[in-house]
Amino acid sequence: MNVSYALGGIAAAFLSGSEEAMLFERAKAENASYGKAYAAFLSNQTIGMVLSTLLAGFVIQSFGVTSYIPLIGITALAIALCAVFALTLPRGASSIRDAGQGAGMFAMVKESMKIIRSDKTIFNLMLVGMMTVSGEYFLFNVYQDVFVRTDVPAFYLGAAMAAGLALNALFTRGVFLLERALTLEKIILLVTLVTSISYAAFALASTPWMAVTMFIVILTIMELQGPIVSDYLNERIPSNVRTTVLSGVSFATRVATMFIRVGLAGMIALYGVTGSLLAQAAYLAIGGVIGWQLLVRCGCAHRVKPNEEHVAVLSKA
Repeated sequence: MNVSYALGGIAAAFLSGSEEAMLFERAKAENASYGKAYAAFLSNQTIGMVLSTLLAGFVIQSFGVTSYIPLIGITALAIALCAVFALTLPRGASSIRDAGQGAGMFAMVKESMKIIRSDKTIFNLMLVGMMTVSGEYFLFNVYQDVFVRTDVPAFYLGAAMAAGLALNALFTRGVFLLERALTLEKIILLVTLVTSISYAAFALASTPWMAVTMFIVILTIMELQGPIVSDYLNERIPSNVRTTVLSGVSFATRVATMFIRVGLAGMIALYGVTGSLLAQAAYLAIGGVIGWQLLVRCGCAHRVKPNEEHVAVLSKA
């Protein structure tokens, strides 16, 4: 299991930044909205997770826990087949200007670090990301305890997760509409505070309906700001180092996530699941407010108007 997690982490590291960079460059080349494209991409991922959760539950209920090993094997085979299929897809012409610049690994890393340090928007968004980690994997490992404590029927262990993820997929597709009414720092503050309040309510739930409702709410709004933040980042990154810069920002968030998981594990040992959920709620509230202050003081946020996603990028070209 440790080896599989390590390999999964390595794969995630290779993918980190690449997906966003490819989507942005393709959207720019086709004069399409990157925000909508990335929102649809994340939404499709969530839909896949919903379907896989339901399918896995059906298989395990039908064939018992002994089906775990063949189920994992089939999943690994399906991933491998998808990877092979992806390699056969036609490659479009590169839309990256001066792709040869920084082609060397060390040159790209050096330029990427320079961009992250010098661009106050990118740097502050990286800090905000480190201070507002949603804790989805932590939640997935402790919500069962709250459901058991509040006598939630076993059916809802899977049904509530499926419902929350399905709603998240739906809301993610339309989240870019928030930019018409709110600036970035307000969107991040809104999503973070609502998530924080929902965590606290879930931790203190005393009835089955409250536990299920708050769990669904948390999943529904979790990381909804992701496509908008990604849009802001990509606007300011040169094409030739886009993947490396995005990977650097992602790496910082992953490091923060690692420390937060260790901290929450310690909270569980000391104060139980309820205490750890309240700690996550407090962390999000404090991080959201500090992040809002950072973005306001640096003047990093603005409202992106329709058809204006690529203005900054094109002006740099």
